This record gives sequence, structure tokens and C-alpha cells, in this order.
Amino acid sequence: MIYLIFLFGIFSPPDSLLDKAAFDLYMNNSNVIEENEYVDLLSVGLFHKINVYREENHLPALKWDKQVFQAAEIHSKAMTESSFFSHINPRKKIWKTPKDRLTYVQADFFAWAENIASFNNPKPQTVDAEVIYAWIDQLFYQWINSKPHRKNIRNETFTHSGISCYFSPAALRENRALVNATNVFTAKN
Repeated sequence: MIYLIFLFGIFSPPDSLLDKAAFDLYMNNSNVIEENEYVDLLSVGLFHKINVYREENHLPALKWDKQVFQAAEIHSKAMTESSFFSHINPRKKIWKTPKDRLTYVQADFFAWAENIASFNNPKPQTVDAEVIYAWIDQLFYQWINSKPHRKNIRNETFTHSGISCYFSPAALRENRALVNATNVFTAKN
């Protein structure tokens, strides 16, 4: 696990943001959002939006799982840094499939699924809560408007989730927001 700490830095967004009311309060009180906050706010915001959708469809809310998040983070970062967009990592055999990534981070699971999405937008001069919510919607509706991705979101078997959104540092320097998002769902053993 020390390798993961060195390679990826922070394991998971702050626990305080995992509470939807605290997340909404934070977003409502944020005038300008700094670049170092984009990843956490986008990842956690997507998690909350998916849980609202599940609850509206009479499904239980998913629980955030830090190890599942690590598997998602590995993949979002790899897709961005190695310029591919696929569930299969063509460059790292140890992280080739979603199951490989879950096993690598020692996640507890007996069933899994993975959704990926991406966007490449001009980055506004100022990123505020409205921009973050628009980015959340952009990724969320890519999944909801796709039958296989929507099926994963609505699957009653899944109890846990981890979502990681990774921004390309090079694109940010060019005033673009290039984001790869990975949502991993699991059912625990």
C-alpha cells in the first residue's frame, strides 16, 4: 500500500464531503474553486448525484469505499496519462481489467462493474460551483443516457462505489478541462 500512497497521493476525498448535506453546503459557500479541489468535488459530486438517482428509483444508496475509489483512481489517471479510453488498460498488465485493479488494491468484492466517461471542454476563467455542477451533469448524463451504464447504476446487487475523476495537468495549462472519470461498483463478500 505504500506504493499507492507514493504513486497516487491522497487515497480518497475528505470524509466530510461524503456527507451530501456537507457537500452541498460547501458548494453553496464556494465563490471560486481552486484547481486542487476539482478532482474531489467532481468525484464526490458524481457519487451524490448517482445516489440521488438511485433513491429516486427506489434503490438503496451506494456506500463510498476507499479501496474501490483507489481502483477507479488508478484507471482514471492511467487513461489520462497514457492517452487511451477503454475499460482495458493496454499498457499495464497488472491493472489490465477492472477486476485486476480491484484485486490490486485488495478490495472486498464478489461482483463488480465499471463505467467510464470523458470530456474535453474549454476551461472557464473562473471555476465556481456552477461549473463543477455542469461538469458533474455532463459525466452523469453520459452514463444515464447509455443503457449499459445506466444498468450498472441501477443494479441492486451493488452496495459500494468509488468514483475518480482525473484532470489532465497539461490540458489545464492550456486552459482546457480534459477529464477522465471512472466509476467502479462492487458488491462485497
